[in-house]
Order: sequence, then C-alpha cells, then structure tokens
Amino acid sequence: MVGPDLARGVPSDPAIRAGRALALQLVAVALARGNGLPADQVLVGGLTPWLADETEPVARAAGEIALRRALLPAHDLVFDEPQPVSGPAGELWPALVSGLQPGTSTAAIVRHRPDLRTIRASRVAAAVATDLGTAREPGPLIGRALAHARATADAALRTLEQMADQGWRAVIGDTPAPGTNARIGADAVAERSDSFDPLGRELSRAG
Repeated sequence: MVGPDLARGVPSDPAIRAGRALALQLVAVALARGNGLPADQVLVGGLTPWLADETEPVARAAGEIALRRALLPAHDLVFDEPQPVSGPAGELWPALVSGLQPGTSTAAIVRHRPDLRTIRASRVAAAVATDLGTAREPGPLIGRALAHARATADAALRTLEQMADQGWRAVIGDTPAPGTNARIGADAVAERSDSFDPLGRELSRAG
C-alpha cells in the first residue's frame, strides 16, 4: 500500500521507494512477456533516477543492479541519465554507470548532454565495462550494498503481495492526499475491481 508517508508527501526510506519501483518494473516485464514480447525486446531500467541524490549512492546502486541481474537475467539494462544533469548528482551518475554497469548486459546508456566530449566519455566507459564483464566474475554483495539489496527486495515482495490482494490500490492509495481531489496516480492508472495477481498468471507465463 502507498502508506501514510507517501500520501502526506513525506519521502519514504530509499529502500522502500526502490522496492516499490522494482515491484512495478517486475509487473511491467511480466505483462510484456505475457503478451508475447520476447526477452530481447524488453529492456529494463538499470537504476532509479533519484538514486544519485541519496546517501551512499554507490553501494545502493551496486545492490539495485545486482537485484535486476538476478531477477531479470534474460533482459538487457538501459541506463538513462536523470535530469537535471548539473550539480553533484549529475556529476556522480556517469561515474556510477561506468563503474557498476554489467558491461555484457547493457543495451544502452542514454545521456542528455549531446556534446562530443560526453559522447566520447560514454563510449570509453562502455568499452571498459564490456571488457571487464568478459574478464572477471562479479563478486557477492557486502556491507551497505547487501543491506540495501535485501531491504529493497523485501519492500518489492511486500508491494507485489499487496497488489495481488488489493490490485492497483496498493500503489495508488485509497484516500486523497491533503489538499488534493484525487489519489496519487489516479489520472494515470485505470483501476479494476476484480482480483489482480501480478506474480501468478502473468509472471509464470513470463518465466
């Protein structure tokens, strides 16, 4: 369920927000696969766009990429640079992608600064990541990366279980936020009153 913190506009713990994002990503992939799209045509976002603004972003990014590789091994990752691209977070994001992307499973890196220097730097980073991906086996997560991955996975599982029980209300909420006339996401998500099982029929067909 969205919960009172999100309904009031108060940011949740990073792992909770990351888990909700991962849960919806898994549902989207399952729906796409269940409707006949092959795995090589379903690309997966590698990092949540706000991650570079969080504390310990490198460790959190390592945990989130490892989760996606474990849960969606048949799908390539896309790293889409968040906007705005200026400031400390904008400077950190390219380094995160360069250092942590799994080179052999990265389909694209999207940059929003179309200058020649940025393009060259992105190509070099992609080449290095690809070579590293074929030269070594990634090690297990430890420390903050492992803790963030576990907390994110727990939050994702809870979200999926709530969606199976409550349908889309689990993510758009049941009551309006203060001062508004509509629930979060009510203008973008069509509700359904019958039961919805994101992990059952669709996910089993995708597997």
